[in-house]
Amino acid sequence: MAYTVKKSFPYGGERLQVGDTFEPKRARDLKIMKALGKIEDSSETLEALRAEAESLGIEVDGRWGDARLREKIEEHRSGSANSGRGGTYKRRDMRAED
Repeated sequence: MAYTVKKSFPYGGERLQVGDTFEPKRARDLKIMKALGKIEDSSETLEALRAEAESLGIEVDGRWGDARLREKIEEHRSGSANSGRGGTYKRRDMRAED
C-alpha cells in the first residue's frame, strides 16, 4: 500500500518531500512514521482530492494520481486551465522578414 509524505524526512538513502508517494520497506518503519505523523494513507488523500476536484467542476480521470489532481486543482484556482500539460500551442512565424 502506498502512503503520502506529510512532513519531509530521510528514508532509504534519499530525502522524501511533502507530497511524495512511497511504500515503506518494513512494517516497523510504517508504525514509526504513522506515529510521528510523517505519512498518511494515499487512498484517503486521493479520494479527498478527487472529491475536491469534482466539486470545482474539474472532469476527473480515474487514472490520475494525487500529483496530477493537485496540479489540476491549482490550475483551476489560478485560472490557467490551458497552461502546462494539455495547453494550446501557439505557432510563431519564424520566416525572415523582407
